Amino acid sequence: MNGIQVGTPEAQALSDEFHMIMGYSIAAWSRVDAELFRIFQDCLGPLDQSAIIYYRTPGLDVRLGVTDELVKTTLLPSWERPGTRDPRIRAWRKLFEDFRKLLSVRRRIAHQPVHFAEVNGYADGYVEPGYFTALDLWLEIHVSKHERLRDSAAKLPPLRAVDLREHLQAVDALKERLASFYSDVLTKPAPTPSPPATPPAMDSCLKKDQPTAPRRRRRSSRP
Repeated sequence: MNGIQVGTPEAQALSDEFHMIMGYSIAAWSRVDAELFRIFQDCLGPLDQSAIIYYRTPGLDVRLGVTDELVKTTLLPSWERPGTRDPRIRAWRKLFEDFRKLLSVRRRIAHQPVHFAEVNGYADGYVEPGYFTALDLWLEIHVSKHERLRDSAAKLPPLRAVDLREHLQAVDALKERLASFYSDVLTKPAPTPSPPATPPAMDSCLKKDQPTAPRRRRRSSRP
């Protein structure tokens, strides 16, 4: 297979396209950040104060954690938490977990190096034409040599163009899910809960728990 030589115009074109996809992904995260702020502000209150607190909070992962706590305290009072049966809480928890998973890929895009991968073992005609693009074969985001010393990062696969495209689609979908949660769940009136069972009176509880003494027979009065 005829490869693309590093330093040629073809290699530069591939690099430009690959970094363009990276840029689209980071831009998509800015839209997610804006939707997360809407949820944050709706839970907290005044716009100015919410903006100060939110944007003084470093890192999107920390902002997500703070918003998570605000959402749960807004939807359910303290005596009803954790509220695992509440459909609003379950919807948010699923959204929260998917958000966190995508954040791990975002960190890699923002902080790990890009290089031309060494692809060996492909002879001419071995790969069906059109099955891979040169971009998918040659350029990737990989774990750096020093980061691979960490056990948690040593086995991470590289991110190629096809992975970045999938990530971009997932982030766009996450933005729409956050918008739907804001409009369809958070800002809608809470569903009317079923009335709780009336707790028994304290004295009746005590009488129920105490052993009953045998009833004494009444003496018949003398005639």
